[in-house]
Amino acid sequence: MPPDALKIAIVSTQHGWRGGEIQAALLARGLRDHGHRLAVLAAADAPLRHRLAADQFVTRDLTAPASPLTLTRARRFLRRFDPDVIHFNDPRAMSTVGAAATGLGIPVRVISRRVDYPLRNPTAYRVLVDAVLCVSEAVRHRCVGAGVPIHRLHIVPDGVDARIWRPRGPAAVQPARPRLLAVGALVPDKGHDHLLRAFALLRRTCPGVRLAIAGQGPERDPLIALASELGLDGHVVFHGHRDDVPELMRNADLLVHPSTSEGLASVLIEAMFAGLPIVASRTGGIPELLENQETPLARLVAPGDPRVLAQGLAVALSRPREGVKMAIRAQRRAIAGYTHDQMIERTVGAYRATLDRRARRSGT
Repeated sequence: MPPDALKIAIVSTQHGWRGGEIQAALLARGLRDHGHRLAVLAAADAPLRHRLAADQFVTRDLTAPASPLTLTRARRFLRRFDPDVIHFNDPRAMSTVGAAATGLGIPVRVISRRVDYPLRNPTAYRVLVDAVLCVSEAVRHRCVGAGVPIHRLHIVPDGVDARIWRPRGPAAVQPARPRLLAVGALVPDKGHDHLLRAFALLRRTCPGVRLAIAGQGPERDPLIALASELGLDGHVVFHGHRDDVPELMRNADLLVHPSTSEGLASVLIEAMFAGLPIVASRTGGIPELLENQETPLARLVAPGDPRVLAQGLAVALSRPREGVKMAIRAQRRAIAGYTHDQMIERTVGAYRATLDRRARRSGT
């Protein structure tokens, strides 16, 4: 290990494979590539654990994180590993393992905050962690409003692995049969019900348009039923979970992201990197990513309104050259500021800033 290398334990309680888990995997691999020593605590059935274990990471089972036995074993492992940093990837990891790790003397405790919801337990963010890594200014604002000390908040946007998302020159929208793509978990706040209703309205003026939805979640069956009710059978494809999202984006004409709440949305960074024109909701951290005072990078619409979304899509499809120009600008911004290397650099910067702050406070 390099002399300034850190020992870092990443903790996740999630069982799925969504944006937060993808970012945690990118972070773990990038930190190890930079010479840091890593351990990952995650559920036995979690894709995060399986994927990192396959890459020879040290992993520990965190199934049933609220059980006394699991927490005792986690505490015992952390005492042996003796990390410089413990990084919670979700609030439950902080409230369970974070509480169990109290008194171990771990120098830095941090949590990633990627959602724009109000904090359910603000006290935990003040007591159980020393720093909060906010994915956007909108999320930072939420934390400030909940009483988290401002000096503990660091902006660390998501990043994209440039080795996978090779930038390409954007192609114009196919005028006769444009292909729309939505990527995200099938949960209520992703707004897929609004998208289906907007798509039904859009087809009245653009009957050749097609929609593909990639993602899995508890809303899948209700959304399929809604699509059928709206007469969209044969015009909408529900792909389920896909590992080939780069390929899906290469074969799409427009990415639509209809979320009603969003911390930042790493899928938008992926679309920017791919050079894919975007129509998205103006909510949470999305405007920070895609709005520019001088020149827009995408077409943003009010969230939760199918008619407004349908209008935004219709305008985007009717102005393909404008969409290509915006996509080129968005691509340049993504390459300049949203790679996974930059995410890792910002994360390590937050670790070291917190270590330095604690050292100053202790007089060491």
